[in-house]
Amino acid sequence: MTTSGRIGVVFIHGFLSSEKTWDKFRDRIGEDPSLAAVDPLMFSYRSPVVSINPLRRIPSYEDIADALDTYLETVAENYEAIALVGHSQGGLIIQRHLHRVIGRGGAEQLRRIRRVILFACPNNGSELARSWMRRHPQRKQLHVLNREVMDAQRTVINQVVHAVDVRPHSCPIPFKVYAGTEDNVVTLASAQGVFRDARALPGDHFTIIKPDSIQHRSHLALRKDLIDSFGLGQVPESPPPEPDRATSTSLRSAARMLDGLLPDNLEPGETTSSAAPALSAWRRHVLLAQEELIHVEELVDQLTDAIDSPTSAAAVAVHGHGGLGKTAVTYAAVERVAAAGRFTHVVWASARNTRFIADDPNSAAINHIYWHDLLQMIARQLGCDLPPSQALWEREFTSFLQHNLDGARILIVIDNLEFVAAADRVVDRLRTLGVSAPHRIVATTRHHSERGDLDVRNIAVHPLSESHTYDLVRLASRGGNSDLQSATNRDLAPIYRITDGNPFLVKLIVSQYVVSGKSVSRIINDLAGLPEQAALAGQVREWLFERSLDELAQRSSQDMAVNLLFAFCANGRGGAMTYEELLSETTALDPGLDTGSFDRLLASACHLSLLRPSDMNRKYSIHSLLYEHTCPLSSLRRDG
Repeated sequence: MTTSGRIGVVFIHGFLSSEKTWDKFRDRIGEDPSLAAVDPLMFSYRSPVVSINPLRRIPSYEDIADALDTYLETVAENYEAIALVGHSQGGLIIQRHLHRVIGRGGAEQLRRIRRVILFACPNNGSELARSWMRRHPQRKQLHVLNREVMDAQRTVINQVVHAVDVRPHSCPIPFKVYAGTEDNVVTLASAQGVFRDARALPGDHFTIIKPDSIQHRSHLALRKDLIDSFGLGQVPESPPPEPDRATSTSLRSAARMLDGLLPDNLEPGETTSSAAPALSAWRRHVLLAQEELIHVEELVDQLTDAIDSPTSAAAVAVHGHGGLGKTAVTYAAVERVAAAGRFTHVVWASARNTRFIADDPNSAAINHIYWHDLLQMIARQLGCDLPPSQALWEREFTSFLQHNLDGARILIVIDNLEFVAAADRVVDRLRTLGVSAPHRIVATTRHHSERGDLDVRNIAVHPLSESHTYDLVRLASRGGNSDLQSATNRDLAPIYRITDGNPFLVKLIVSQYVVSGKSVSRIINDLAGLPEQAALAGQVREWLFERSLDELAQRSSQDMAVNLLFAFCANGRGGAMTYEELLSETTALDPGLDTGSFDRLLASACHLSLLRPSDMNRKYSIHSLLYEHTCPLSSLRRDG
């Protein structure tokens, strides 16, 4: 809460619109007691279809961005803390404003902006806008992948979203991005763009900002963002007195003892009357379906030694192609190390590190890590309370390691860092913050690290051999109705040729057909129908996914299957969802879906290996390979 007691929320409208587009939000804020301290401020600019008066022109983005700068310095001058809310083109104007202020070295004046919230903003452009009004000076900015928009976005991502402190050319400001599930003007992929904190809301391009009650989901989303940013309705607590050194040491010792007694279904701060095995809480953060491993004993031994040995490198990169089981092998090794008591703290964080360009699903729009997400996950598991301002997070985390965890030995695992550049940056950043020997960092990535200066040991995960593939087929089919377990190696040879020993693809084939009750002969016939060159062209994975998705659609419906996976697209790569969250997102796309039908859909998706249950079936996620295949195409499926 600011000293003036008032919060200024500046609303910026979109293309061919006006400040009246925010009337519903303004009315809801006035009706909501929890937002009594909020003053809605309406920034308006001209955006006509044409300009008839020869003495007047339609303003460009630069003109509007500079006018917004003046508005904030005058109309919003007396507010010590503000939020910026943009709809459609208004979000691009906000980004252009930040880009121009930072470009001239004035980022310090952005300190009071505590949050930016974007609704249906075309962060990757609008296909619809490209087909009409070709000469409008504002419309050209809405083109897909417009260069000026991308330049501004690059500044915002690197010098705002991922900034760590306030300097002339950087200022950390959290962004929240919302997409409309029925928006055909700005697609979900474009609205989310490269922003790390993206969500979906029901509605089209215009109804997403027309809340008809304070219980409307768009208003609830805005309210939560404002409360989180400004602490509305919260009474600040007085800081506890600083304990003397002896008391501090005893408290740290007690905290370590309690850390080992917390069961894995309790968060720090919760209590229980029964003890649980030490160092167990990290397991609930692993996005992995529990299963029996096969033919990886030597690899697990190697990785365990790399993590545990005092003479080993301070960081380990577990690398290999997608689907080889890097997470499963790492989990097995960490279990051994944790059981041996070599580390006082074990942390497991699953990374989110790419978004995709809408018209090229196979290429990453930006290869960067969501650093603050990772840092927050790590800090939370270590019991480090981070301050509201992200600019102070790294300093607070380093101080916590030095003063609260003095003498500790920490193991930090960062899973799903798909690109080696991201893995190297995480290792480098964590070491800068103090996570160096005797601590250990383990990262799973698709390529080995080549940064010799980082002292990283590379451990490769390879595909299964032909005989090991057959063993996995028989193991995975155990308990099913198929005759795969009794099939000969010759019968199973096509499965090896098709998958090249990739365990994820092998299990996908087995689950897909065992669940359906098909015999091995039918499996071979279906596989024989796939062109031989498909494996060379890298299409095997897509073929298998499509077969599994078709099977899921037959067990439910095409819309139900797509909506279920679409919920994960809104959540982002690497994200896990609880049952309640997944039900809420799926039913938002299909309000007529009842709980019973959803439960059957969920069970079928798990049986087909499309969904991975984890944390004792309290969370669900999809494999990163399935995310790459499905999410860029989900909106196209729905439209088609």
